[in-house]
Amino acid sequence: MHDMKLKQAIKGLHPIEFVYHGKRRVVHPYTYGKNQKQHPILSAYQVEGSSSGPLPDWRPFLVAEIKDLWVFSEQTFIPDAPGYNIADLGWNVDGLVLPAGACTWWGLPQTATVYVPKITT
Repeated sequence: MHDMKLKQAIKGLHPIEFVYHGKRRVVHPYTYGKNQKQHPILSAYQVEGSSSGPLPDWRPFLVAEIKDLWVFSEQTFIPDAPGYNIADLGWNVDGLVLPAGACTWWGLPQTATVYVPKITT
């Protein structure tokens, strides 16, 4: 349901807001793909809203549990959040949606089968 909006937000480096487990979150979306169980998942850097831990910080979100998604299409973020390690998430790397330059930033092999959108300004 939210797949296309999430992918567009990642491609455009747009912050997003949504409700997850009944709590409002504002995040910088970095990666969309499937986890080991093949469930669509978003990895994002949460910058505002409710959280069980300190913010800002990295959070995985099951896409099926995201409600009331809003993309801040007039805003962009610089993808420089500290501490991201794509290997920690156990992604199925085929078909990941990543921001442009992600293979270099996160040390993925350049031969990985990933969808890396080109960002134009």
